Amino acid sequence: MSLGKLAPGGHAYYVEAVALGAEEYYTGAREAPGQWVGSASGRLGLEGEVEAEVLSRILRHADPSGVYRLTAARSVPTVAAYDTTFCAPKSVSLLFALGAPEVSNEVRNAQDVSVGAALGVLERVACRGRRGRGGSTLVDGDGFVAAAFRHRTSRAADPHLHTHVLLANLVHAPVDDRWTALDGRPIFTWLQTVGHLYDAQLRWELSQRLGVEWGAVGKTGTAEISGVPPEAVREFSTRRKEIEAHIHEHPGANPQVATYATRRAKDHDLDANSLLPAWRERAAAAGLDDRAVEGLLDRTALGGPPAPGSADAEALYGWLAGPSGLTEKASTFGDRDLIRAICVALPGGAPVDGVLALADGFLRSDHVVALRGGDGGDVIRRADGATVAARSDESRWTTPDMLEVEHRLLTTGGRRRATGFGVATRSSLDRAVRVRTLSEEQEASAPGLLVG
Repeated sequence: MSLGKLAPGGHAYYVEAVALGAEEYYTGAREAPGQWVGSASGRLGLEGEVEAEVLSRILRHADPSGVYRLTAARSVPTVAAYDTTFCAPKSVSLLFALGAPEVSNEVRNAQDVSVGAALGVLERVACRGRRGRGGSTLVDGDGFVAAAFRHRTSRAADPHLHTHVLLANLVHAPVDDRWTALDGRPIFTWLQTVGHLYDAQLRWELSQRLGVEWGAVGKTGTAEISGVPPEAVREFSTRRKEIEAHIHEHPGANPQVATYATRRAKDHDLDANSLLPAWRERAAAAGLDDRAVEGLLDRTALGGPPAPGSADAEALYGWLAGPSGLTEKASTFGDRDLIRAICVALPGGAPVDGVLALADGFLRSDHVVALRGGDGGDVIRRADGATVAARSDESRWTTPDMLEVEHRLLTTGGRRRATGFGVATRSSLDRAVRVRTLSEEQEASAPGLLVG
């Protein structure tokens, strides 16, 4: 999942890709029309297909008819919308492109359901407005005004099922019944976690609909369909190859910066159906012929994620609280860390509500101890790929075992300190810290433990 800011007029890219009718869409020449989504769209009477002129008005903070302005500001917003992009794993895109029509339909429907479920979470946790001088006044919103555009190909003309959801820089505040600009910071903060939830829901949907199995879930929250050769995934990952080549040519380059630097204009006149024969030929050469595609289906029995209170849920909670779980590399964790960890632990996926129920059950259990508020460690990514700090108000937790370890460490250190054992000068500690990677809390506690 990715997120970018859309400048005024930037919506033309999405509108130009839309088919003029059903025939043009099904012949592969253009993409499906955009659809109004988001809880607040209905407040403006927006539903069904997105009309280009209406979208343009909304992004200028005008009402759908263009008669009056929704917000108090008179200038055109410098940020028209936030483009949240939900990208299916490459193996899913290949199944969508190469599968029989009924299979492709199920993949498409699974994509739509998964995007909707993840967007619902983003609305609940990140729909907030900013107003006043410097955007210093924050107000809660009651939902996004958004338009979803589903696309089938990448800029490199590879199969790439993804959905752009344009969140208008506009939010309605129930506190005073006024419209105001959207605060993008919580959206950036929750992006990775919502991406994990989307992927978990997508795995669940495809497992239930088509019986596919999944490989291991990576740290990014994604997994590939079992049976799709890695060679096929690499063959159709042209954009990834371009990004990796840029990084190789520019050592130390940020991957997101490399993504922007290698981005090419997309040819909206490409006919997906005319590309299909070449796709099938390339896929077969990489071990994914028509028979192999059919063999991906009906491989797993229908099941479900563990329910809170079940033995399977307790086993999951034990792993989360154990040394290889949430505190493997940090002494505390937040709700976003927990949600992502649960998604990664469920290769077969789970409905978004099921993941959140498991997270809630874990936080109510004896496996966790509540701590302080936010850590302020989140970031916002600018258009050039660089990052800047963002505010975070996330609660923090730890485990009883981790508290016991830290208590034992402090007690032992205090006793030995009286003998002069392990006591260092501040300068020697500073030198040691410079050549190691420590968390902020480790850096803060080290002087008290080691400096005489």
